[in-house]
Amino acid sequence: EGILGWSPDGTRLVGSLTGTLYAVIVDARSGEVLVELKTPPPQPNGILYHHGWSPDGSKVASSAAPGWYTVIWDPRTGEELARTPSFGCYQARPTFSPDSQLLATGCTFNNGENFAKIFNANSGALVSELVSDVDWSNAAIWSQDGKYLAVTYDDGTVRVWNTATWQIVQTFASHLGEVWDVNWSPDG
Repeated sequence: EGILGWSPDGTRLVGSLTGTLYAVIVDARSGEVLVELKTPPPQPNGILYHHGWSPDGSKVASSAAPGWYTVIWDPRTGEELARTPSFGCYQARPTFSPDSQLLATGCTFNNGENFAKIFNANSGALVSELVSDVDWSNAAIWSQDGKYLAVTYDDGTVRVWNTATWQIVQTFASHLGEVWDVNWSPDG
């Protein structure tokens, strides 16, 4: 269920199996469960719904609802390595920077400030919030070179942020409704 994440070598997937509350890593060919996240879900009816894999293969991230945090965990053992703070929003679509040192998420389903979040991928500590005049940020995806971050918003826009200055360098406003995901072309 939710958004799955491919391992960098393409042999495994991280996600939540239908009918379960736990994040698991499965063999892409056989479907066999290889590792299960050992941290329990935030509540009995909670789920870890969006998942991402670090480019170096050392970490995976799974966003919890409710609970409103992201667990960063070891794909070999299932042990929790770190956890982001809760901001009262669903930390959607966790994605790691190309060097695997930062983690970006959207911030949705909240009545407060819903700015995209940048976390330290090793400690889970907040590094930056991408303050904008738009409500919900839904996804944040790094360019292959790590110089830009594309963030999707509920107002139908995609904004591209320069990761050296954390300033908006481009806005695409061609959608009539909210934008939930975005991807970069292979050449950036």
